[in-house]
This record gives sequence, C-alpha cells and structure tokens, in this order.
Amino acid sequence: AAGVGDGDDLDELSLWWLLPAQRGLWGGMLGVPWIIARLNGERLVDLASLVPDRRDVGLGLIVGLGMQLVVIPLAYLPLLPFLDDDADLSEAARELTDRADGGAILALVLISVVGAPIVEEIFHRGLVQPRLVPRLGPPAAIGITSVLFAATHLQLLKYPALVKYGDADGILAHWRGRRAPAIVAHVVFNATAVVSLLALD
Repeated sequence: AAGVGDGDDLDELSLWWLLPAQRGLWGGMLGVPWIIARLNGERLVDLASLVPDRRDVGLGLIVGLGMQLVVIPLAYLPLLPFLDDDADLSEAARELTDRADGGAILALVLISVVGAPIVEEIFHRGLVQPRLVPRLGPPAAIGITSVLFAATHLQLLKYPALVKYGDADGILAHWRGRRAPAIVAHVVFNATAVVSLLALD
C-alpha cells in the first residue's frame, strides 16, 4: 500500500487506504464467530436486536455523550498527577483525525463512526457477553467482555477508560436485551470524539 501510494510510511497514507484494510479485522470479528455459530446450529445475533427504536436512540445518546463528555474525563482526573506531562490521552484518535483532510473525513467517519461501533458491538455485546452470562452471571460477563473490548484497542493509556466505557455498553445491552442501544451509544461516543478533534484542528 505504501508503494502504490508513493509513501515511505504507512502513517502518511490516506485514510482511504485504511478503510479496505479494516475488512480483515471486521471480517475476523464477524466471520469466525458466524462460522462457529453456524456449526453449532445457532444464529450469531438476532438481527432484530440491531435495529434501534426510539428508546434505543435516546438511551444511546445519553450514554454515548455522558461517557465521552462527563464520566471518562472525571475518571481520569485523579490519574492526571501520575501521568507524564506529555501524555496525550487522545493520541491515537488525534493521529487518525490529523490524516483526515477533505474527502478523507468521510473515510474516517465510515471507519470510526459507522463500521467499528457496529462490528465491535456485534462481537462483544452480541456474541461474547451473552454467551458468558449463563455461565458466570451478568456482572462477571459484562466485566470480562469489557476487559476484552478494551484490550482489542491496543491503547494502554486509554485502557481504563475503554474498560469503563465497555461496562456502560455491556450494562445497556444486557438491561435492554438488545444490541441496538449499545451500537447507538458507541456511534455517539466515537462521533463525539471525532467531531471534537476535527474542531480543534
């Protein structure tokens, strides 16, 4: 990709190169569980639970905005004195948004605001968590799923925030018995971060 794009560094590539690269990640997160479910005579996820109703949208907005603008910042306040002065909690997201210029903003939105929330929620809150609940009970299932969700992002500095956010989505999905509110919350959570970072540029 770097050769075709006339660049020496993958970080210099347009986000339009990153969009098709997500197919491997998303295909693995959905494809392997789908195959396993089919082999066991199950459905990966009930498609009706993915379509949001009015209540799902309202709850998703509240949880997504609340977590991004209130809960996560407050959770990091006690940790700030222990972080290096040059620690940037939004570094990974900022690196993506810095590469989003012109039409690449659409690619950023498709990756971060549309694709990732849907795929990640189907995998974590649609596959992993519901299969752990009968074995471990809701609190442990939600906690373990959140730890896995945070780990898949490979961002050590943001790990506590991602676990906390995963807990919120896990509780929301379990309480409603549907994946749609968690997907809406995830879309709003990511969209808020993208809009904030683009506005700062």
